[in-house]
Amino acid sequence: MTTINRILKRNNLIEKSTVKRLKDIEYPKYFLNVRQMDLTGPRYLKGGFRFYLYNIIDA
Repeated sequence: MTTINRILKRNNLIEKSTVKRLKDIEYPKYFLNVRQMDLTGPRYLKGGFRFYLYNIIDA
């Protein structure tokens, strides 16, 4: 990600956003209520290695 940003800046391809946040917007008081968690597994790789996937996304 850092490399991509560096290349975009070097070629002047990044534009600043004109959208501004409004200060009167109420954000969720409990930030955990806007996320979803998923635990997947076990998954197996060659050689018998077992692993689990732990995913968190914003709802």
